[in-house]
This record gives sequence, structure tokens and C-alpha cells, in this order.
Amino acid sequence: MSNQKSKMLQHVYGLTHHHRMRFETPLTGTLNFDDIKLIGLFKSRREAKEAIAKLSKQPGFDTTPNGFKIERFELDTVKWSDGFGVRPNCFRPF
Repeated sequence: MSNQKSKMLQHVYGLTHHHRMRFETPLTGTLNFDDIKLIGLFKSRREAKEAIAKLSKQPGFDTTPNGFKIERFELDTVKWSDGFGVRPNCFRPF
């Protein structure tokens, strides 16, 4: 049983892309926000790097190649255990 357990997937590698965006609107002025895309979850860091190599040639990604981030996540582990707050008026209807 222990040999079978050691072969089970214990963690994954999350690949995200972060890009700061800025918009000028007549109603609200300048809006800045972070555009974060979850690209995928991979069994190995090598597979995540291969995905970066392919995506970095695509429109948008080709101008923001430093936006990729690989993070290792242990399975069955809570990564965020606190609550969260929302600032008043930080979200406006479209």
C-alpha cells in the first residue's frame, strides 16, 4: 500500500499569467486592474515550462513574457484560511 501511495499525485504546478491593465474612461477616469489568467495545472514544472514556451509566441503573451508564474500546490491543503474584505465603491457597475 505504501508503494502505491508514493506513486499517487501529491502536488501540481499551477501556471498563471499576470498583466497590469489600464483604461481611461470619461465617466470614471483612469482604471487600473490586474488581469490574472489561470493557464492550467500540470503534473510537473517541466510541463508548465513547455506550456510557457508555446504560449509566449501567442498575441498578448508575446508582449508580456515576464507575466508567467509557476507555483507548486500541495493537494488537499488549504492555501487561504482567512476571510476577505471588499473596499466600498471599489466595484462599479458597467
